[in-house]
Amino acid sequence: MTTLDETKTVTIEDVLKTATERGLMNVHTALPGRVVSFNPEQSTVVVEPMINAVMQDGTQLEITPLADVPVQFPMGGEFVLTFPISKGDEGLLVFNERCIDGWWATGNKSAPLDNRMHDYSDANFIAGVSSRPRVVKNIFMDGASLRTKDDETHIRLTHGTIYIKGDIVHEGNTLQSGNYERDGTSTTTGKITGQSGLTILGDSQMSGGSITHNGKNIGDDHQHSGVQTGGGNTGAPI
Repeated sequence: MTTLDETKTVTIEDVLKTATERGLMNVHTALPGRVVSFNPEQSTVVVEPMINAVMQDGTQLEITPLADVPVQFPMGGEFVLTFPISKGDEGLLVFNERCIDGWWATGNKSAPLDNRMHDYSDANFIAGVSSRPRVVKNIFMDGASLRTKDDETHIRLTHGTIYIKGDIVHEGNTLQSGNYERDGTSTTTGKITGQSGLTILGDSQMSGGSITHNGKNIGDDHQHSGVQTGGGNTGAPI
């Protein structure tokens, strides 16, 4: 044992503890971060870490924002869930064990291009890890929900039912099996083809175009043959 003064004795355990703590100060694992800017073409962000570094004398040092940090969206196979990332959004910075530059540039296995370990330069950003003031409120508890933060627009999936709130713009064909019920006005541009009959309760109005039945014009401009004065039946529409 080595005596530094009359009140403090340094043991080998103290030396090892101090050395370990100093070593761990340079090992970065994960930190909450806040977006400064987003590059949608490269899918990268500039992020400022939200936890300050603390020096040995107790002073705090803000960590410089990290540039060109890859954003991780939920993805698998040929499918990916994306969303816009805005300045001020929160998330989690994950610092990789080794230099990721070679993999990031090529997507291939590679040796580390630098000897750094657990470095700020090798971060990924997982969007959505939030502080208490920014947590999502009014969580839907009966199933899965894809929604805006204010929940004014959403798609909800429960057992046997999908609920949609908001306007729908659809491109492509629609194939439905089962009955269809709706409330409101329907506007169709294009031809309507139906089978098994048509039933309309209430008024039916049509402007423009023509109405035919088995090839015969039955619209407001159709004509009859064999018209007789003084009564009698007319011929079929021409």
